[in-house]
Amino acid sequence: MKATIEINLGNDAFVQNPLELARVLRNLAQDVEDIGGVSLCSFIGIADINGNTVGSLEVTADEEPNESVKRYQKTQEFFNDTETKEVKQWW
Repeated sequence: MKATIEINLGNDAFVQNPLELARVLRNLAQDVEDIGGVSLCSFIGIADINGNTVGSLEVTADEEPNESVKRYQKTQEFFNDTETKEVKQWW
């Protein structure tokens, strides 16, 4: 799994107060504690001091699946591919 945090610093709250990013990150850490941690598919919105949405934290699967997932995906691709093709009898 991986956690991706994306925060847009282009609004007034960050321009007026250079410490706004620190406040936002502390609030995000508190939100993670309040929900008891994160797991796959967790999503937390991030707001600035003015209440504007400025980003998010999202937990996703690793980009590179492990070997068993790769085998499963290849098997599914094979069966999905053969279902769409016309099967001809050779006899």
